[in-house]
Amino acid sequence: MIQKLANYIIRPPRIKYKEEGLDVNEYIIDGCKISREDFNVHWTFKKVVNFRDEIIKTTVYYSENEKEKPDLGVFYCHGNSGNRISVSECLLHLIRKNFLVITFDFTG
Repeated sequence: MIQKLANYIIRPPRIKYKEEGLDVNEYIIDGCKISREDFNVHWTFKKVVNFRDEIIKTTVYYSENEKEKPDLGVFYCHGNSGNRISVSECLLHLIRKNFLVITFDFTG
């Protein structure tokens, strides 16, 4: 029982989401138009997978409001048990600063 509790604290269950829930590619948050593109990571024309045959899912966010393309990008790496959707906490702030935001799911 103690080992189960320790495992829950050290490696809590990953927050799950369904890909179908990501169907909107453009949206407006507080007057800022944000676009999203999803893709899988490839290396020399092969999908990158982990030992469980899971594909690395990646998302790029950028603003449609800016006249200039972003000069800088941010790789957002989620915390333990998080996922690429976790970027929503700071996405609007980064987009308003004209950053390209890239996030992905660690496959563990």
